[in-house]
Amino acid sequence: MKKTYTEEQKNEVLSRIFAGEPIASISKDTGIAKITLYAWSKSGEKKKKTRR
Repeated sequence: MKKTYTEEQKNEVLSRIFAGEPIASISKDTGIAKITLYAWSKSGEKKKKTRR
């Protein structure tokens, strides 16, 4: 079953990733799969580049 996360949860996790916290650590704390976090990180980087 696919889990749904709020934009608030996603933004909080992205801020932790961009602050340099290891994805493995965030995954362990939040219970969100590492592959999901890597995908969010990649999409978040694209959004940051287009906003400049």
